Amino acid sequence: MYPVLKSGDLLIFTALGPHVCPPIVAPLPLIGTSSQFLNSAVPTCLDGDEVPLPIKAILSSMPYISPPFVIPGMGKINFKLPASYLAKKLKIEGKSVIIFPGIPFKVEMQVIIPAMQPMAPSPIPDPVMSKSFMVAYTPLLPQVLAQ
Repeated sequence: MYPVLKSGDLLIFTALGPHVCPPIVAPLPLIGTSSQFLNSAVPTCLDGDEVPLPIKAILSSMPYISPPFVIPGMGKINFKLPASYLAKKLKIEGKSVIIFPGIPFKVEMQVIIPAMQPMAPSPIPDPVMSKSFMVAYTPLLPQVLAQ
């Protein structure tokens, strides 16, 4: 049995390297969309709610820097929720409920426009074209449990 994620639980991206993406530095509160199943009086997160909408909208154009490349570049984060994060038996509104099995997972960001290092006479681009993050959820108490 694992905690069922709900509105207000936190999504945390941890960079695996020196890169920084300002929109995802701070923990992000989830926004559940279930109108039929409330968890601690707030909507439960269903498949598709794994990333808050304001951030989901910029996953394909995420700004980043990676010292010494401090002129911002842009990348696309390929966010795929592992199957172990979806309840096998509990479905609401035809969608699986998102659970937290306690194991962080890895996502990759593919660089679209490299960050640049200021240098005369012309800037030097970041040569690393893929950036990695560990992703974890932090359920806040109290919790409903599911499989």
